[in-house]
Amino acid sequence: MKSKSYHTVVVGAGHAGLAASYYLKQSNINHVVFERGRIGESWLSQRWDSFKLNSPNKINCLPGQTQRRQIENEFSSHLEFASSLKQYAIQFQLPVQENTCVISIEKTETKQFRILINRKGREEELFSSHVIIASGLQNEKKLPAFSAAIPSSILQLHASEYRSPNQIKSDAVLIVGSAQSGCQIAADLVEAGKIVFLSTSKVGRLPRWYRGRDVLDWLFEMKFFDMRPQDVPDPAMLHSTAPQLTGVGDGKSTISLQHLASKAVTLLGRVANATRYELSILPNLKENIQTADSVSANIKEMIDGFITKMNTEEKLW
Repeated sequence: MKSKSYHTVVVGAGHAGLAASYYLKQSNINHVVFERGRIGESWLSQRWDSFKLNSPNKINCLPGQTQRRQIENEFSSHLEFASSLKQYAIQFQLPVQENTCVISIEKTETKQFRILINRKGREEELFSSHVIIASGLQNEKKLPAFSAAIPSSILQLHASEYRSPNQIKSDAVLIVGSAQSGCQIAADLVEAGKIVFLSTSKVGRLPRWYRGRDVLDWLFEMKFFDMRPQDVPDPAMLHSTAPQLTGVGDGKSTISLQHLASKAVTLLGRVANATRYELSILPNLKENIQTADSVSANIKEMIDGFITKMNTEEKLW
C-alpha cells in the first residue's frame, strides 16, 4: 500500500494545533492534525477539579471564533475549555485524527519528513513536506531527581495527577514549587482544611486586577505580548516561569505568597534535596517573596507609565 502524503502535518490538537489547522484549511492546504488522545487531552486528563483558566474567555478565542458577551470576562473550567476546543474542530471541520500517537519524525534525503504514527495499536508510515509541532511543553511529568529517594509509603503526586483534596488521606501536605499550579493547589488544599506547607521558588506574580481592569487587558493593550525577543529589556525574562495568577474566585483576586500565608499556608524556602525521611530546605524564602513582589511592582509601574503616556497624548490632541 502506498504511504499517505500531506503538505503539512500538525502534531497536537490543543489551542495552538487547532489554530494552525484553521489557517491551513483557509488556505486550502492539504494537512492533518494528529492528537495522541482526545482533542484538548491535557485539559481533560491533567487538571484538578476546581481548576480555572488564568485568562478570561475573550482572550482564549481561536481564529474565526466568537465569544458571547455575557461570559467573555468569565474564567472557564478545564472541562468547559476542552469542550470549546472540540466544538471548534467540529464547527470548522478540521481534519483531526484523535487517539493517534506520533512515534517519530525524521527528514529523508528528499527533504520530506517521514512520520511514523500508531493508531489503535497499528503503526503507519506517512510523508509530509512540513511539520508543525503543537504538542505543548507541559504534558509530560518532570520530577526533581530527589523524589526517587522518598519512600513509596509517602504519597507523591505530580500536579497533573492531583484532582481534589479527597486524594490526600493525611492531614499535612508539602507542595514543592510556587508557580501557578503550586499556588493554586495550595489554595485548594488549605480551603479544604489541610495543613499545607509550600516550598517556594523564584516566581513572579501578576496582580489579577489593577486600576479598574484585568491585568491581561492592560498587557494586550500595551502590546506586551507582541514584543519580539530582541526587544525584551532583560533577556532573563525569556526564561522566567509563568507568574503566579489565578482565575478562581471573583475574577479580581490576586493570588500571592502573602495571601496564602494569611490562609495558614506555611511558606518555606526551596527544597534542595531529600533523603529517605528528611528534606534539605534552602533559607531563601525572603528572597523568593521579594522576587514575586518585584515582578508585580514592575508590571504596575509599566501600566502606570502607559496610562500616563496615553493621557498625555490625549491632551496634546
